[in-house]
Amino acid sequence: MANDSAKGDETQPDVAAVVAPAPGGTLAAYVEHLQSFGQTAVLSRNSPYAWILGAPRFLNRLPFGYPEPPDPAEVRDLLRLRGIWVVGYTIAPDAAHPANLFHYVRRGPVFRLENLSRNARRSIHRGLKRFKIRLCTWDELADKGLAALCETRARHADPLPGPEVLRRMAERHRGLPLYDIWGAWDGDDLVAWMICTKIDDWVVMLATGSRTAALKDCPNNAIYYRLTAQYITEEGCRYVSCGLSTLRGDIDPIPLHQYKTRMGYEPEPVHGAYVVHPLLRPALQTRPGSWCLERLSMALPKVQSLRKAAGLSCVLSGRDKDPLAWIREEGGSTSD
Repeated sequence: MANDSAKGDETQPDVAAVVAPAPGGTLAAYVEHLQSFGQTAVLSRNSPYAWILGAPRFLNRLPFGYPEPPDPAEVRDLLRLRGIWVVGYTIAPDAAHPANLFHYVRRGPVFRLENLSRNARRSIHRGLKRFKIRLCTWDELADKGLAALCETRARHADPLPGPEVLRRMAERHRGLPLYDIWGAWDGDDLVAWMICTKIDDWVVMLATGSRTAALKDCPNNAIYYRLTAQYITEEGCRYVSCGLSTLRGDIDPIPLHQYKTRMGYEPEPVHGAYVVHPLLRPALQTRPGSWCLERLSMALPKVQSLRKAAGLSCVLSGRDKDPLAWIREEGGSTSD
């Protein structure tokens, strides 16, 4: 635990009071684990990255922010895999490939509370005062975490998970060295949690859940702070990633952007590129197809895959010529 996190919060437990931090593993080990329970995952043949499911039928390249384009032949091979419709990756932006996404990342060597804004510090102290922040076991997540996941999905108008989803996840992941689960506890209630995977010398936030009624007391702020301080300052990780900005047209990107940057994460501009299966190109890469997808997603708002496809098609079809216009309207810049 970083020294700053204890200042004024003597009631906080050690983060490892119940379970020790995971040692982490290699990218190859992560891919092998995903493959072990039938998930599509491919380790690149010649480069230090992998392809994993970011959404059903959608492969993303990991790590995010990798600057070089992949081998086109490799991408074609990925689109031949059963059930894969889109392959996405990020590259460094240039004149021919302008920035259309942000990669939110906190880099080392230190992460200190005093370097955050006054509002961020106030929210973090509120969360630390109200909740116990520590690492959790998979069994604790399975037993106590479902309500937070369901309420998070409901806030984003996403499909609700089945009652056994966290228990199945626990069975698949228990005992592996790759994952940490961070939790905010109110007595015996797990009001918020975050799953992170530790690969080589970097960390990625994978999944999160939080109870709606608890949000006023900032449990997520406290979790973000404690895990970032742990990984960057205490464990010396090169960086922590909390993902990419969204292309979904039904989600306002500004509140999440403001939250992540306030928590000390840098919005690094990247160019998101997407290669579509030939059979889906008329729907995703033409304006008529994009209009149809948008109307269909509005008619079926509970179908998450349709909403994601509609947002992607706005960019691929050229209907949205400036996906980061919202940041300039807020007075920011893609080079901030």
